[in-house]
Amino acid sequence: MKELLISFLIALVAGSFINSCSQGQPPAAEMPADQQATREGGQSGEGPGPQAGEPGASPVQEVTEANFNQEVLSSPTPVLVEFGAKWCVPCKKMAPILEKLASEYQGRLKVVSVDVDENHNLADQYTQSGLPTFVIFQGGRAREMTSGYMPEQGLLALVKPHLG
Repeated sequence: MKELLISFLIALVAGSFINSCSQGQPPAAEMPADQQATREGGQSGEGPGPQAGEPGASPVQEVTEANFNQEVLSSPTPVLVEFGAKWCVPCKKMAPILEKLASEYQGRLKVVSVDVDENHNLADQYTQSGLPTFVIFQGGRAREMTSGYMPEQGLLALVKPHLG
């Protein structure tokens, strides 16, 4: 009986942690400030990275609520939007794949990302149960939506039908 109770408590805690991650919220445990920068992909004391258009800048554009209509809904080309967060491990793992797609399909596909922690209205409108959520917009409308990490071929299969 004691082992069953312990197993139940472990499952409950693990489920709570997984659920908090899939709902777009960071885990409840707080990290010291000096570890947060490393967790978010940077290092303590590191300044901002290259800006758009500068050498070394990512081909994936950051989009906010302020420019979403212009950059996504009014785009003449299909747009792949990644809704993610700095603390989201699968989102970090998708970054090189998104950068590769943005470079390879430049001019035919726009690839952008939205930080759900900073753009709550967009997150509420377009995200599913987990992060990252990918939405393909074409002609000002959401055409396809999926969530979670996927290999490059999976993301290509989602995108290619919209490339014309």
